[in-house]
Amino acid sequence: MILGCITGGMLQSSFKITMKQFSLKWIRVIKLIYLMLFGVMGFSLVPVLLHFFLDMQIRIGNKDLALIVWLADNETQAVFGVWGLFAMGLVIALPAAFNSDLLK
Repeated sequence: MILGCITGGMLQSSFKITMKQFSLKWIRVIKLIYLMLFGVMGFSLVPVLLHFFLDMQIRIGNKDLALIVWLADNETQAVFGVWGLFAMGLVIALPAAFNSDLLK
């Protein structure tokens, strides 16, 4: 994502590509690609951060707390639960995004 932004900025600043050369269709496609990449990044961070959190809690001596024990035993289910909340939010937000100026 960052590399794409840097490359696009360099091409624009060197006047090899201007915004006038892109049709609205291509601008919408680029926005959708970046939205999907951001979503993939967000979804992939959930298991990493949950595992990091549990590992740190166990290292500092909280391995006997009920919540930490439950999360350690049900780590996969907790990740799927958070992903479910993310998906419900997307189901609610995407129609509004398509109807607004975000993707036009």
